[in-house]
Amino acid sequence: MATALREKLKGFGISVEELAWVKAQAGLDLGAITPDEIALSILAEILCIRSKGQRGLSEEANCA
Repeated sequence: MATALREKLKGFGISVEELAWVKAQAGLDLGAITPDEIALSILAEILCIRSKGQRGLSEEANCA
């Protein structure tokens, strides 16, 4: 699925450098099944990345 998305984005003129920012699968691996759980896993990943270096979370924290 991620490969198809990248190819489609390339077709729209998105550069290889910009495509490097595309991450698939999105969210932390929480075992999410429902749409609500998937949304929560994505928000958790955003919070983890945003919090790196703050509140005692190390820069090496695994937010993937």
